[in-house]
Amino acid sequence: MPDEESFTNLPAKWMLDKEHQPVLANLLLPQFGIPVGETGVPDMAYLHFGHMNPIMIDVPFGHAPTPEDMASFVGAVVPVAQVAMTFDKLREFSQQIQQVLADYDSNLDASV
Repeated sequence: MPDEESFTNLPAKWMLDKEHQPVLANLLLPQFGIPVGETGVPDMAYLHFGHMNPIMIDVPFGHAPTPEDMASFVGAVVPVAQVAMTFDKLREFSQQIQQVLADYDSNLDASV
């Protein structure tokens, strides 16, 4: 595998795709990929993003659901995106997400 210094960053332009609008995701199911090679170590991670609507259980108005009411409840998760990526790419995305959160937190602190 070439070392990192041999790679060149190329400019990229994100295209607007009117067919694929952002969707709300409130659940994440990360999974290891299939073990590969002689070591049996996965080379990919799978990220399944989903959305589950708020729970609606038929109980009298003003009453909280009891454990018995909740026992048979199974929430339906609607898959909204599924991606697979190498662990190197997952680490890169993780760093980018951490930077976005740090920027958000500093802006939040500055607005108080």
